[in-house]
Amino acid sequence: QTQPENITVLWADTKVKGTQVFTPDEFEFSKLEPKGGGGTDMRVGLKAAEALNPQVVVLMTDLYTPWPDAEPPYPLIVIATTDGQAPVGTTINI
Repeated sequence: QTQPENITVLWADTKVKGTQVFTPDEFEFSKLEPKGGGGTDMRVGLKAAEALNPQVVVLMTDLYTPWPDAEPPYPLIVIATTDGQAPVGTTINI
């Protein structure tokens, strides 16, 4: 629905460890190259996303992380791989 010019994937734990940029036509899950892992601080990734001025951010997490105290200035969809709700954004549990 957003018809983005590009899709930026940020790989973050306590720092942004990698970035991948795709056009909508190029994006495929098989092309994702995860970086980092463990010790996540969601405040870091969400702050880095904010600098990109996104139309929307889709975040996948187990929810075991520090979170920002306030809603980010962009729509946030949190896909949670565990039960529970993120304190910011809209959570979808899978």
